Amino acid sequence: MWLAKNNSVGIKEGGSTGVVAVAIDKEKSSQHALKWAVDHLLQRGQSVILVHVKLRPSPLNNTSSLHASSAKLTQEPSLVCRDPEGASKDIFLPFRCFCTRKDIQCQDVLIEEYDVAKALVEYANQAAIEVEVLSSIRHPNMVLLLGACPECGCLVYEFMANGSLEDRLFRLGNSPPLSWQMRFRIAAEIGTGLLFLHQAKPEPLVHRDLKPGNILLDRNFVSKISDVGLARLVPPTVADTVTQYRMTSTAGTFCYIDPEYQQTGMLGVKSDIYSLGIMFLQLITAKPPMGLTHYVERALEKGTLSDLLDPAVTDWPVEDTAEFAKLALQCAELRRKDRPDLAKVILPELNRLRTLADESQLVSQ
Repeated sequence: MWLAKNNSVGIKEGGSTGVVAVAIDKEKSSQHALKWAVDHLLQRGQSVILVHVKLRPSPLNNTSSLHASSAKLTQEPSLVCRDPEGASKDIFLPFRCFCTRKDIQCQDVLIEEYDVAKALVEYANQAAIEVEVLSSIRHPNMVLLLGACPECGCLVYEFMANGSLEDRLFRLGNSPPLSWQMRFRIAAEIGTGLLFLHQAKPEPLVHRDLKPGNILLDRNFVSKISDVGLARLVPPTVADTVTQYRMTSTAGTFCYIDPEYQQTGMLGVKSDIYSLGIMFLQLITAKPPMGLTHYVERALEKGTLSDLLDPAVTDWPVEDTAEFAKLALQCAELRRKDRPDLAKVILPELNRLRTLADESQLVSQ
């Protein structure tokens, strides 16, 4: 059973995007896995497309191999129902799991294939993209790809001992808080790594899914950008400071996605800048992203930003942190044209703050 987010296929009636579940028709372990996913992973109001793969005998297979394959399948019959056009069709048994949940939308899709792998072509393509991108990337602020197994879609990365930035901000496992010096340094490292992607040759790379969970920290708390599977190569013909490229579907994580990209499908390097802004606000507040820009704006207007900062840090440099917050809000502007340039505006300020942090640590030593 394979369950994944998919934004390229919508439920017919609502046209919304949601989750794609792929399972093998009448294969018992696949049914159990799908049932578990329905009970534990799907949220109220979510859209689901159920793709069940009905295996048919391959002309290349001999009788013994066919017998071995069929032995793995249950003898339970499929359900039979009628679609809106009145035609009858077999329905994969776990479809009943979806039917019993009235709080989700579900569309059933049947694929007859010789090989289950063909039903997972999108997943395979996604892994191939990540291998292609990462195999050509060598940067101190990008996670290093050590190896890959294309047959099973497995990627092997360098070990990042301190987990994700998200883990550290929300102090998973009661881990010690990050100092403000470390946070400013991490922000500069993220900006440096992102600029490397945006200046990639011959085509700029737009990450499309920047968030604290995709920033990993090594044993020295050096931050590295990971999960470039959604990264999009932008054609060089439109590769400039206002790079834009129309996509047929949006991808990324809600709350971090560029609103213009979400509404128009127009992808550009400044799509990542919006995500960067939201992530920077989390870096100083350690709060969830929903509504965070509004809270920070109000705090700056009222002069109460210090009340919103992560209380786990007691020695915030308030004035410099306020400048950092203002920069983050500029990055998170709704209109792409209002967001600052990464190389000319954002990174110089991040480097200034990193220098401030380094000097502060030297004095304290």
